[in-house]
Amino acid sequence: MMTYFLLALLLGVSAAMTVATNWLALRPWRRAADAHWTERARLLWPARVASSVATLLAPAIVVLTYVRWPVWGPVSILGGAVAALAGAISGNYPLAKEIYPDLTLGHWTRSMGLAWTYRLVIGGLFGAAAAIMPERAGWMMLAVVAGLLICYVPLLLGGVVPILVRVGALNKPSDCLQRIVAETATRLQISVSATWEFSSVLANACAMPFRGELLFSTRLLEVLNDEEVATVCAHEMGHLSESRRAKFARLVLGLVCVPMVFAVAAYKNWGFPGVLAIGLWILVGLKLMKAMSRRLETRADAIAHDDQSEDGLYARALETIYRVNQVPAVIGKRRDTHPDLYDRMTAAGVTPDYPRPRAVPRVNPIVVAYIAGLAAAILANIIEVNWSR
Repeated sequence: MMTYFLLALLLGVSAAMTVATNWLALRPWRRAADAHWTERARLLWPARVASSVATLLAPAIVVLTYVRWPVWGPVSILGGAVAALAGAISGNYPLAKEIYPDLTLGHWTRSMGLAWTYRLVIGGLFGAAAAIMPERAGWMMLAVVAGLLICYVPLLLGGVVPILVRVGALNKPSDCLQRIVAETATRLQISVSATWEFSSVLANACAMPFRGELLFSTRLLEVLNDEEVATVCAHEMGHLSESRRAKFARLVLGLVCVPMVFAVAAYKNWGFPGVLAIGLWILVGLKLMKAMSRRLETRADAIAHDDQSEDGLYARALETIYRVNQVPAVIGKRRDTHPDLYDRMTAAGVTPDYPRPRAVPRVNPIVVAYIAGLAAAILANIIEVNWSR
């Protein structure tokens, strides 16, 4: 009974912390109810970032604080971490519901269940590889890396799609969407292996370049007319037509985080400089990944622009997607995997009927507070351990 009580306590504290910080982060967005959609989206962005950070750091702070108590008792660190993470995830529902009023608890629960199952599988693969990674180079180290790649590379290549189809998260497209995809593919002379629809409150579409498949959200099909959907379809087909060199670069940069499994071995052999070297390698790789993504998105935009049936059609479709999803028109130079909407529209030959919006803030007070809280929790544990000696 005590175990269940402690688990519920950790879950509740983590959820309450997440709900509270999300509520604070949303205040500027609430106050700007009458502002232009670009300003509201700009003010909403920090709350979204804070929510993502809270999901990871709130459980860490709760567990690191609780582990110092003498009643840690029957709850393992792993069990406490799982409970705290579940609390932080559930604490994000009020924020999502306020941003998207049509979002139901059932739909949100299914979406979060799929998303976090995928993340935990990836995290488990990397965690297990890091845990058994030997300190010295040899056949065992090669075997661990090979095992990780055998499991991870298929996911990078889109292997999650058949799983999503099996669990009902991806469905066959409507006749209308099938017609649009077929007509666009014929015009562009690009082969499409399969097309899928998925339920979402976000207007979104994506391509699986390695599988030749396209995915469209139901919300996208609701807010765009057929001609606009066709321009989005042309953009996504632009990704399917990427060169082998580009696809190889996608795969290589998708492996940028693999070196983190050597962190423990690097620390034991070279100390902090070894870990720092791995961190810098990953940081450089992530920056290269963003740069490559922006180039490929620009190429796909050009294909959609050239294929549109009338001037400005693709730019209007993009603007509708950003407005419905409440994504900022300007995030900031080189801070996202896509060029800013304002620049994408002007590149498509359309000047928006509003001045260029300000970029989203670089400093996020809620994120700073979480980082400070985590640092304080870590420092308190280090001091206690050293004091007990």
